[in-house]
Amino acid sequence: MQVPRFDFATIESLSRVLGNTEDGLTGTQIDKYLAECSINDMRLNSTKWKKLNDALLNKQETDKCANNIVHFIQVSAAPTTPLTLAA
Repeated sequence: MQVPRFDFATIESLSRVLGNTEDGLTGTQIDKYLAECSINDMRLNSTKWKKLNDALLNKQETDKCANNIVHFIQVSAAPTTPLTLAA
């Protein structure tokens, strides 16, 4: 099933949240998740959110759908360590 394309504003908002300096992904994490999702790092910008924005926009334009953006969100939001609940 193809996910319809996201508009530019949606991708920018997503990139700003995920690349937020204080609460977002680290640069290393962004590089790792882009590679895992086969999304090229365009290396056009130095800020994390702009780098992510360029990469996601390019991937969507190449694929003509948002499937790989959704996959990137799933991969980057997946917990890496299980939560330990206090008894």
